[in-house]
Amino acid sequence: MEYIFYYGAVKKYPTNRMLGRRQVTDGKAGEYVWQTYEEVYQKVMRIGSAIRSLGVEPGAHCGIYGSNCPEWVMAMQACNSQGICYVPLNDTLGANAVDFIMDHAEISIALVQESKIKSILAVVPKCTAHLRGLPTANLPI
Repeated sequence: MEYIFYYGAVKKYPTNRMLGRRQVTDGKAGEYVWQTYEEVYQKVMRIGSAIRSLGVEPGAHCGIYGSNCPEWVMAMQACNSQGICYVPLNDTLGANAVDFIMDHAEISIALVQESKIKSILAVVPKCTAHLRGLPTANLPI
């Protein structure tokens, strides 16, 4: 259902701002750089297609492990576009929380921010029953 609303917004407001990120220069936050609904949609569809090309079927569970950023939202909508359940992987309670979530939710693939690769590799040996892949995403935060 969530994807239907997103797709409706893409069709109704393709040139409106959707996701933004502040440019940081010399440690100072500058202006936001925005992506439109249509720009984000094109990226969402490419990510979703890439996930499916790895053999992940609708109904499977995809973990998303990274900081809050535009790419996290794109990963979420990519899963929604393909009928794949997204599962936020939260490490604020420690690495054991990620291990538990991945195992309990039967995560078959996880999209991982580069800065989180070391953390997830530490728990992967405990989560191999369902895990098929760990593609990294360029999540810059």
